[in-house]
Amino acid sequence: MMIIKGPVHLEAQACITALRPVWVLSHPHPVYGGSMTHKVIDQLYRRAVQRGISVIRYNFRGVGKSGGSYDDAVGEVDDLRLVIDYLEESYAITAEQLHLIGYSFGSYISAMVASSMQSLHRLSLIAPPTSMFSFPGLQKNFPLDVYMPEKDEYTEPADVQTYLAQINVPIRYIEIKDADHFFIGTTKKFIDQFLANNT
Repeated sequence: MMIIKGPVHLEAQACITALRPVWVLSHPHPVYGGSMTHKVIDQLYRRAVQRGISVIRYNFRGVGKSGGSYDDAVGEVDDLRLVIDYLEESYAITAEQLHLIGYSFGSYISAMVASSMQSLHRLSLIAPPTSMFSFPGLQKNFPLDVYMPEKDEYTEPADVQTYLAQINVPIRYIEIKDADHFFIGTTKKFIDQFLANNT
């Protein structure tokens, strides 16, 4: 573990290899127990390390050893931007070498940051709660992957499809059969699918 220094310091863990892109993992909602050790984020991180994929995960402000407190998704956008700045300054990683990957609340933060960037390697939204947050428009030159649980309790897949219909980027929509929002009993199925699409 390490601390990324900034206006609000962030606890993070990284394994940066020679391989690009770099996976940047953003976790679920802090108020409801989300952290970088959540099982989905944890398994993505561990499987990336096993395969030599460059990866970083971090705790939003107010979680674990990160400073500050929950900031209603405003400061959390700054948190992800701080992580991206750290990768640029420490490893000379460019925007085109970043794969932003967010799960649930983390998908909203990833989308918000991506909406202000001109380029990325890829944006992956896992179980995006489009019915709970106003996701931004994405009219950029990078591809978007959406991993949607078939039985998500918080957002109807049709609601996500309505959001995606407004977006003018290459989209890959992957439905995870029999999965709920928390991937109970289907975490491995999801992780295997994600790896198959990204390695």
